[in-house]
Amino acid sequence: MEQTKRQTERADRQTERADRQTEQTKRQTERAQLALPQMLSCLAVVAMIRIYYTESLQEVAVTAFFNRLIKKLLQLLAESEREEMLRVSGRHVAELLVPAEHDIEKSHHRHYRSIMDNRVAIPEADLSLEDFVETVSLLEMSTDYDTIQRLFLALAQPMRPTHVEKYTFEVLRLSYEDNQTQCESLALSKDCLQNNEIILRVSNLIKTDFGMGRIVLTDKRLFFIKDVSNRYKEIVKLRNITSLEKIQTHWYLISVDVLVINDTANKVKFTAWLKEERNNWAILIEEMRAGKVVSEATRDFTAIGQAVQNVLLVDAVIRSGQDERTTHHKHVSRAAETLCYFSSYISEGRHNLPPDTLQALQHRVDPNMGQRERKTVEVLLYTAGGHGSESSTNCPPRLWCGMGDGKVRVFDATNWALEESFVQTKATVSAMVAVGQGQVWAGSHGIFIIDVDTISCNKTLTEHADLVADICLTNNGRHAYSASVDGLIVIWEVQTLRIIRRIRLTGRRSLRRIMVHGDRIWCGTWQSIIVLDSEGSQLQTFSYCDADTNKQLDLDCFHIFNDEIWAGCRRQGQLIVWDLKSTQLKQVLRLDCRGISEILLFGDKVWVGTKDGTIYIYNTVRKALWKTIRAHEDAIRSLCSAESRYIMSGAGSKDGKVAIWSPNIDTADVEYVTAL
Repeated sequence: MEQTKRQTERADRQTERADRQTEQTKRQTERAQLALPQMLSCLAVVAMIRIYYTESLQEVAVTAFFNRLIKKLLQLLAESEREEMLRVSGRHVAELLVPAEHDIEKSHHRHYRSIMDNRVAIPEADLSLEDFVETVSLLEMSTDYDTIQRLFLALAQPMRPTHVEKYTFEVLRLSYEDNQTQCESLALSKDCLQNNEIILRVSNLIKTDFGMGRIVLTDKRLFFIKDVSNRYKEIVKLRNITSLEKIQTHWYLISVDVLVINDTANKVKFTAWLKEERNNWAILIEEMRAGKVVSEATRDFTAIGQAVQNVLLVDAVIRSGQDERTTHHKHVSRAAETLCYFSSYISEGRHNLPPDTLQALQHRVDPNMGQRERKTVEVLLYTAGGHGSESSTNCPPRLWCGMGDGKVRVFDATNWALEESFVQTKATVSAMVAVGQGQVWAGSHGIFIIDVDTISCNKTLTEHADLVADICLTNNGRHAYSASVDGLIVIWEVQTLRIIRRIRLTGRRSLRRIMVHGDRIWCGTWQSIIVLDSEGSQLQTFSYCDADTNKQLDLDCFHIFNDEIWAGCRRQGQLIVWDLKSTQLKQVLRLDCRGISEILLFGDKVWVGTKDGTIYIYNTVRKALWKTIRAHEDAIRSLCSAESRYIMSGAGSKDGKVAIWSPNIDTADVEYVTAL
């Protein structure tokens, strides 16, 4: 009986506890229901304030703040309450919350992402150039080192030009993000945008020749979105804009700033009453148009992507400069012009290439794409593709670029797309050679054997203690000769990687080139060209003294063909020609340059790369200058040929790009396919 009584009492206490929990839950639900209208009202007020401030460029930081506040309030609500809030509060709040719900999904379909990334740590103090470059790169606001430097100069403190103020950078970041939010939230029908077209800027509601609405700038064109109906109409393609006119017109005795866009294709003018935004829009349109013009004029598609970055940064600088507390508030126009690289490029006429260059130049690619600093293209190699040694997968033809930072970057030569895979060596990549169809040997601090299929290093040969400056193969491909700067030459059996012989040039620490011609080894140093027999015994030395000064000149490169030796002087524009059989000096060709860096034989022509970026093409028989072409802003550091179709040239770090030329200039197909 006693046990039954205790069980009954325990059951009664559990029932009472359950009743109290039920009552507590009921009271919490009632409080939540009472609080919901207040939450909805709060969100509605916040949304209205946000909408009010959005119309003013002076409050861009506040706009981004309210975006984040609304998103945080949304996350506090349960799913059912969130749906109720969206239903009650009206369309304005709903429009603001849609991006918050779909940010992750949209990020996979946009060419630029929101930079409000909590994983990127922003320095707590003013940013030095090093901090600035790292932060801007991580936020993906720009990937080009020169552009980031220009942005740094535009924002740097006048009294402390070595740093960018933290507050200024935060406002810039919020301004950049606010523009992205506006572009992403623009309601467009599916057929409005072309493939890979990027929206860069959306105007406020303005008056235009097409009626009331908004104008939209993309990387290809300008188009108009009509108010209320959201009907779309193209205004003009950027390449067809001849000029932008900034004028003032009067409307009911009020002076209004107007932008007039002149279109060459349709011979019409489009007028937009942009008011206080007019000058800003003129800067943005002109920079994007200039990027398109430079891209087409110089055969460089990467210029379009760079112009996109410039426009987004210029817009962020202008928006953030409206805040009186930013360092560039008093000189916003000057700061914006600092970033307009392509506008300056065109105004200086640098996009106008000589006729021979324009005819020969087919394309330009950038192996430094996505890198924080530009590096020299030290060596180039073309492989024809086919089946690799360890894979049955068809390997496309590729262009291999050995870079000054030790990377080997690779392009698919069928479409000139940069491969994601690359090989990192220990130092500068100074030499590359294709060994069979399955391997590429890259000379650095050691020889890196790279599998062509996987673009990965399988083995490293460490016989050389110094930088491997050059590698060459015998005609039958069975043996490889590698040479390092300290004068060591190693002869390898390619199949087994067995060392057959070591040869050392005593007292020489500037061995730069090596060539096997006949049964002799030709070694190029700064001072001379040394000829060795197969055992390493010295047979002959070629050097050159200037006829005017009687001083011995340094030699940078050489080539042997047609029973002649052609050598380029390192610091003078002189091309020396010796007779191979008699070893006598045959001719000296004088070039208008400060030094010769590369010599390439192609058919009956010799391509001579110089230190000032010009390529001189000579006839090998008459030794007469045939053509002069130029497309680089730094020294030519590498030349290679792609079978009988192309010649590639790589440049120093100031340029850091590869130009692709047609060797048959007179009959070259100069059609350049551009994105419409």
